[in-house]
Amino acid sequence: MWGHGFSFTDQPYLTSLFEDVQDLGTPLTIVVGAGVSMNAGLLSWRELIEKMVGQIKDENLRRMAAQDTSDPMRKAEIVLQLIKKALPEQDDSGRYDARIIRTALYPRNALRSPGLLARSIARLVVARKRNVRLITTNFDTVLEKALEGYFEPTQVRSFSLDTYPEWRKWGQLGKIGVLHVHGVIRPPRSRAKFSGPIVLTESQFFKKGAHVREIIATNLADANAVFVGLSMTDPNLVGPMYESRDPSLQRYALAVPDNIPGADNSAESTRYAIEAAEFMERELGLATVFLKSYSQLNQVISDLSLAIEEQVRYQPGGELVYENRLRKTLDVCYSRIGCVDEEQIPRGPAAERLHDKLYAALHAENGPVSVLRRLSGESRTGGRDGENLALFLWLGCRRTYALNLVASSAYLHREPWSIRWWEQPIDRDSTIVAVNAIYMGTNIAANLPSAPGVKVWRGIMACPIVMNSMSSKKSINGVPLDTVTIGAITLNSTHYVDRRDLPANGGHSAVLALDAEQTDEVFTSIAQAAKAVLSE
Repeated sequence: MWGHGFSFTDQPYLTSLFEDVQDLGTPLTIVVGAGVSMNAGLLSWRELIEKMVGQIKDENLRRMAAQDTSDPMRKAEIVLQLIKKALPEQDDSGRYDARIIRTALYPRNALRSPGLLARSIARLVVARKRNVRLITTNFDTVLEKALEGYFEPTQVRSFSLDTYPEWRKWGQLGKIGVLHVHGVIRPPRSRAKFSGPIVLTESQFFKKGAHVREIIATNLADANAVFVGLSMTDPNLVGPMYESRDPSLQRYALAVPDNIPGADNSAESTRYAIEAAEFMERELGLATVFLKSYSQLNQVISDLSLAIEEQVRYQPGGELVYENRLRKTLDVCYSRIGCVDEEQIPRGPAAERLHDKLYAALHAENGPVSVLRRLSGESRTGGRDGENLALFLWLGCRRTYALNLVASSAYLHREPWSIRWWEQPIDRDSTIVAVNAIYMGTNIAANLPSAPGVKVWRGIMACPIVMNSMSSKKSINGVPLDTVTIGAITLNSTHYVDRRDLPANGGHSAVLALDAEQTDEVFTSIAQAAKAVLSE
């Protein structure tokens, strides 16, 4: 089964997780880490520190800092110190720290969309009738942006360590507050740039760690808890969990195993992570649910909302569980593209029709080509000298957790054997951009290496395809709860699309002229093209 990683049969803690989240009488504390920010196109904690290194003025010091492999908190201490020493004046208020972090945190091409994961958390808050406490270790306001899609903006606020009492009162009023235990750093164009003490470096952890641990312990003491997008190595989280363990309350971590240095592949990393999870359960009472990708992690949170709204029908073995809905939706999609029985690649006339539908979607009035031309003012798309574009459609395999390339607008494959890319495993190690989009659960723009076998395409924009399975009519604010990720669609370009990795030679895509909001619009047009192709 394509989604076997998210299975009540295979996962020992899924049943109790869903039962505890469905219990609206017990408070739920959700603690959010960098994984949610990364799903929105922002940086991990380590990546943030590496990005800050670029602001060091002295070239030799900058080079040494880039090669420094010491503890991240210690490295952050050194990097901030080196940057601030070159400033004309000193300030202990945290203003300079926030400015330095903000410059690294919000690059020009950062996506403005809050991401699928943050949106799913926001819907869960609605489904739980607001009986949720939101705590994050992130600086950004991705969660707040997602929440504003489901609540009036006046009902949503950011809080930090120095406004913790106000956060508690805000929640007691039935409003939605996000507590940032490491401080809040807002995007550059925001009125209030930052609030609260910033906690990133070793000395800052020394000064504020006790307060953070006290807050975490208090909010775990009387609530079930779910940890999302966290490595669970922060002592400010682990310490309070040990001290406040209560057998009557449950704690869950939703995790995609990290890459372990020395591991041969993702499977080896997963084995190591499972061993570590046994310690966490034994000592901290933390039950870890391992998922194979961030798309699956998002799916679990999304399904929690559906399970709350459909408590009778969403039960292990019932018709609404994820694997049943996914199987049904994939069967419908394969049927719509002309596959018969268990076929996974259309052939003959069916392949021709799918090829033509992709070509029509690419060049539709609001299709990717039209949107890109309108936003960039670039008309030189197509032809020998211009940028050439094509859509490639990938669907999930029905047998394994993998993707099949089923068709493209550029090439017509009348026989399945002529398609090279099928049953591509979805894991961290893949070099397939469509697979990367599913693994990360987000839109991705990437350049392809100039190497033998890559003769035409230089850049790819990839989007996960999220479809309504039509098994439930429940929705929140008009957004259907019964959705599943069934594959990916890519816009391939003969030019480079990612400014972070531009080769010295080669054409630059019109996408590179766009700002983050416009780039999101192109991604939206790509996703809409997939839905048009897969519609009845």
